[in-house]
Amino acid sequence: MAQHLQAARHVTDAIGKWHLGSEAQFHPLSRGFDEFFGFLPGATSYLPEPGGKSILLRNREPAPQTQSDQFGSEAMAFAESHRAEPWLLYLAFNARHTPLEAPPEWLARVVAPQKGRSVSSASTETRAAVSAAKSSMQ
Repeated sequence: MAQHLQAARHVTDAIGKWHLGSEAQFHPLSRGFDEFFGFLPGATSYLPEPGGKSILLRNREPAPQTQSDQFGSEAMAFAESHRAEPWLLYLAFNARHTPLEAPPEWLARVVAPQKGRSVSSASTETRAAVSAAKSSMQ
């Protein structure tokens, strides 16, 4: 679809989880997208890999590791910058997908109210994600 819309002069962007192949011929920029910000493999960490290594790409270049809220910001910026022209945005969040992780500041918002009660890691991280989503909508 992106190739057809690109040929029809739509601006195209892919943001988020690609998971359709990491070889050059399957890269979003080879499949009709003008821009790409995301990662190519399947499930990946939301947090930086040990040593700060990132698997996120901006087009074909490594980008700083970030959280999935960055995908939303990128999508809004794309839509805003192309509001006067036809466009296609493929947006695929990795949220609600393993691994279940959250940055420390999100975890603190849901762990502290537990007052020492034991909560499974997945439950804590899910609450952190829901809390962050709610606060971003206010």
